[in-house]
Amino acid sequence: MLDFVFGDEAGMDAASPTTVASSLAARFGTSRGGDLPPICLLHGTADMSAPPVAAELFEARLASLGRPAELCLYKGWTHTDPILERPFAGDQRLHRDLLDRVRTWCGAKLPAFDAEADGLGRLCPQVMIDFGHYCMPF
Repeated sequence: MLDFVFGDEAGMDAASPTTVASSLAARFGTSRGGDLPPICLLHGTADMSAPPVAAELFEARLASLGRPAELCLYKGWTHTDPILERPFAGDQRLHRDLLDRVRTWCGAKLPAFDAEADGLGRLCPQVMIDFGHYCMPF
């Protein structure tokens, strides 16, 4: 599937956030890093589709551009855990973490995350989540 989206490995390298950040630095200089918005990188430590080292390299590249980023690693999470398996099991950590950061960045009076809100509990039995995780190619 990645070949369909990016072409070959060179296409994937060209689309890498670290490569794009390096290209921008070469084009505009490192002094423009302060023009970037706050950045938080959320990544699972068990992600084999986009290894955590990619997020670590991107964090380092952003810091070299003068825009330190916050790297938040979720221990044992795969590529799809934050958006599929964990929310289906009622684990809304990613959503809570995102809302907390947006509230901090914007200084806005946004409502607090309500883990008890409708639709945020377990959505299906664990056996179905485990089966989906087993079948997931990511």
